[in-house]
Amino acid sequence: LESNYFGIDELPKLATEKNNEEQIKMCFEAYHSKSWKTQFD
Repeated sequence: LESNYFGIDELPKLATEKNNEEQIKMCFEAYHSKSWKTQFD
């Protein structure tokens, strides 16, 4: 099993039963935001 860092435009194939592209993009937005609010499901 391999892991790497990647850019938002370089997403690898995802195991969508665990995470999807929308969730990954939300993480990038949170990282770059100065006032991110935690979202609860």
